[in-house]
Amino acid sequence: MSSKPLFLFVFLLAGCFAGAQLKITSIKQNARKDWLSFSFPFVHGANKDVARKINTYLQEDVLDNKTIETGPDKLFRQTRYINNDSIHQSGYSMINYKIVVNNTKLLSIEFEIESTGAYSTYYNQYYNFDSRTGEVVTLKDIISYRGRDSLSNFLEKERKKRISAFIKENYEDSEDSTFIKETYAGCLKKGDVEKIFIKQNSILFYKELCFPHVARPYDMNLDIVLNFSFLERCLTPNGKKLLPGKNW
Repeated sequence: MSSKPLFLFVFLLAGCFAGAQLKITSIKQNARKDWLSFSFPFVHGANKDVARKINTYLQEDVLDNKTIETGPDKLFRQTRYINNDSIHQSGYSMINYKIVVNNTKLLSIEFEIESTGAYSTYYNQYYNFDSRTGEVVTLKDIISYRGRDSLSNFLEKERKKRISAFIKENYEDSEDSTFIKETYAGCLKKGDVEKIFIKQNSILFYKELCFPHVARPYDMNLDIVLNFSFLERCLTPNGKKLLPGKNW
């Protein structure tokens, strides 16, 4: 038998696997409970280095694990909430996640997290990875330098409009109105244009809460979602290749 057909088959097969999307399985603990329930993604791929990079990054950034763990007890041990007769440890009381994008170029994961100490706090964390390299995708990877300045100005203006309307409607005559306005002004100075989450047809520019827990009623949602078409003029060549669902 000629070796050429076999070589061609192996070459094509390798190419298919190299461009295949990643597979995600869940590592779970107490999955049927609402309280102290954990589900965490574990990434598999034909390219072991890519999968290792993503698993390492997620486990260290979310769970503070210095090595990759696959057993539920070890995976959540560092950061889970514990309150019993012998141990009291503030930490996560719930972790869940959903895969928002998973294709041959991009993996986007959204975490839903509840953290408990003196009180419980619920929030989201967002991650974008290049499926080909395992590297984190940041704003500078997809938006040009000039585009970032323009985008930062746009986001600040839009958030100021929201805040002004929110205060006028709810707290204009409140004795805390000065405190509220000053807190929002300081919060907006942080910019946060770099905080992005890539979805199927848009990018979420998320903003963390501005007030401490005791003043949480004064907080509002400052996340802004912009469609790819709106951002097209700001995209880098790499950004146009990476973003899903669009032929530029």
